[in-house]
Amino acid sequence: MPGMGKTTCLRDIARILSEKGYLVAIADERQEIAICRQGNPSVNVGNRTDIMYGCPKWMAIGQMIRSMSPQVIITDEIGCREDVQALMDAKRCGIA
Repeated sequence: MPGMGKTTCLRDIARILSEKGYLVAIADERQEIAICRQGNPSVNVGNRTDIMYGCPKWMAIGQMIRSMSPQVIITDEIGCREDVQALMDAKRCGIA
């Protein structure tokens, strides 16, 4: 349901976890969570947060697992089997 604050909640979670020292990665396919402009988030998602935007979630999650070593991955709606598989792979790698 639109307008309920789900995306705002995800931003707050990313920022809070980052401030607590966690390495956070955001898979932001539709560029709604971090709202990046010229590669920089226009909202505060935390200094220890990396963002991949504009590519399919499943692809971003796989790349983040291999290159960023996050402790937490945040994403929005899971829309396909590939998204689910990528999240299961992340879980097997010990990522929350």
